[in-house]
Order: sequence, then structure tokens, then C-alpha cells
Amino acid sequence: NVIEYKKKLFYEFAEMGVKIHQRFPEVTIVLRPHPSENHAYWQQILPQNKKIQVVHEGNVIPWLMAAVVMIHNSCTTGIESYLLDQPVIAYRPIQAEEYDIYLPNALSEQALTAQ
Repeated sequence: NVIEYKKKLFYEFAEMGVKIHQRFPEVTIVLRPHPSENHAYWQQILPQNKKIQVVHEGNVIPWLMAAVVMIHNSCTTGIESYLLDQPVIAYRPIQAEEYDIYLPNALSEQALTAQ
């Protein structure tokens, strides 16, 4: 069901953020939650570190232009990154055709693991 799928994907993204931080501790990671998500929960689940920030403010375009890379899953922001000619990755550790959105993922490099 879609709720279980989204929940598993949420935890996969949190784990991926931690792995990226461990591999590149000098890089600032900005997690921009979807407006419908509980932003405080992201802050609770991720390590408390000034290099990992949960931020949802302002228009997304300046964030995308400043990013070294944007990582998403089935997100229309992936389309915006692509149109801005910015590096964009669709992180897809799990997939379900019935829940995934084709176009944003298709316009992105594919990553199936956090390795």
C-alpha cells in the first residue's frame, strides 16, 4: 500500500542523508521536506549536526541553483533541477510503478543504493 511504501522511502532517505554526511562530513546537506511532511520529524530522525539542515523556506529555485547536486524521488523539483541544467539524482532504493512519478525520475541520474 502507498502508506507503507512512502514510509519505507522516508526512512531510506534519512539513512541516505546520514551516509552522505559520514562520507562527506565537510559538505552541508540541506534537506528540504515536502510541504505536506512533518518538518520537525526530519529534524528528530537526522543527526544533530550543523552540517545537516532541515529547511523549508522561500522559493526552491535559488536552492537548486546553489546545490552541488539535488537528490529526490519522484519529485517535480527534479524536473526544475533538470531544466536549470543542475546535477540531479533520483534516489530509488525501492520502486513501485504505481506510486513512482515517471518524468522526474526519467530526467535524473539513477541511484538505487546509497553506496
